[in-house]
Amino acid sequence: MKINFDTILKDFNDKEIGNDTITFNELTNLINQSIIQVKSTDVKSLVENLKEYFTYEPFTLKTACFNVLGATIKGEENLSGKDKMKRFELAMKIKDSGEINLTSEEITLLKELIGKMYGTLIVGRCYEILDPKED
Repeated sequence: MKINFDTILKDFNDKEIGNDTITFNELTNLINQSIIQVKSTDVKSLVENLKEYFTYEPFTLKTACFNVLGATIKGEENLSGKDKMKRFELAMKIKDSGEINLTSEEITLLKELIGKMYGTLIVGRCYEILDPKED
């Protein structure tokens, strides 16, 4: 089945899910360089000043799949090297994707792992893409 891994997942209100990220070290460096002036009582100003330093990363099906394929999920701590290699190879297949064909076994594996690792929203949105006919 052909799957588009660049599909951006949406929340319950059909708004794109994404992450605005800045690392603690980046924030510390910006404050230390006095690029961001911090006053303990001026939180709104701090947030406004930080906006330009954040990067937006859309949360895609690819992101969800990378997370589960690279994770050690509870109960799978003793997963064999062979099974880990299969997951690695699937991640590499997805890496430069867009749209690719997956076998039913690969789709089943992704659904199983996503179901174990994520909550209702991400599971539902991923399942809609991976297996659109399933309830």
